[in-house]
Amino acid sequence: MPPSSSQTEPTRPRRSDNEGERFIEALARATAGITSEYFAPSAAGGHSPVYRERVYCYELYHQLRSSGALPAGLQLAGELDKRAHPTLPTKLAKIPDFVLHVPGRMDRNICVVEVKCVARVDRRSARKDLEKLIAYVSYGRYQCGVYLTVGVGAGDRVRRYAQEFIRRLGGITLLEHREAGREATAVPWSLVVTERP
Repeated sequence: MPPSSSQTEPTRPRRSDNEGERFIEALARATAGITSEYFAPSAAGGHSPVYRERVYCYELYHQLRSSGALPAGLQLAGELDKRAHPTLPTKLAKIPDFVLHVPGRMDRNICVVEVKCVARVDRRSARKDLEKLIAYVSYGRYQCGVYLTVGVGAGDRVRRYAQEFIRRLGGITLLEHREAGREATAVPWSLVVTERP
């Protein structure tokens, strides 16, 4: 009997000669530097911590830039608005959380990243993010895409919603960041279904 999805072990992105894959490795390593005050900041008045995507993204940007792991000559841009781009199709009239590229050169589009915190993962938002990643990889000529989920359970929910896209997810990696101070891990898109006796 195959293992259940909860028994499927996540894996660390492997070392590669591909710029996109090297960036994914650097991205995963950078997540380990995100501490709890940026992972899920505490709310005033002693309330439970709250996941805040923008706070997380700003710290991830800082961790990536200060790590020295970004390839020379490439620019990491946050929330780059490509809606007015003169050569991109309207399918790309969406703003990703991060892009790694050389501005002005379509042949140097390396990676597009979407980040989603557990509290904001629902079918509609996951579908929108997946369509955005697929469009950038397919039409924007990005080498790869990353869907980075933040918090316990976020990755499982995205995987469940992603099943309708499963044949179009080539080149897109799902990274799951479950805990502050620990590295995000790559998890498979496919759900492992436990057979019933």
